[in-house]
Amino acid sequence: MGRSSCLRFVKDAVISKEANTVIFYSSDGYSTSLPLNYIRDEKILLAYKMNNIALPEDHGFPFRVVAEAKYGYKWAKWVTKIELSNDPNYKGYWEERGFSNDADIENP
Repeated sequence: MGRSSCLRFVKDAVISKEANTVIFYSSDGYSTSLPLNYIRDEKILLAYKMNNIALPEDHGFPFRVVAEAKYGYKWAKWVTKIELSNDPNYKGYWEERGFSNDADIENP
């Protein structure tokens, strides 16, 4: 997948000192979040290409979160908006339904 660093987008944003969470919103109403420090430390990416071709719609065009150490529900597709928040307990679609907000593959 062609990749664009999420961190680059975060660096270009004006970040309040209280921000600790990045919320990803998708065109279909889906949302999920990741800790800002996790994105910084792990260099989480937004994919916009696959095999050097614009990301196909079924794979998440225009952007898809790539968070390799997280379960798939953190890999938001069709990302159209990114919000920086001070709510570390933000719950997206699956998290509101009881899924772990951490979504760590190695520590389920």
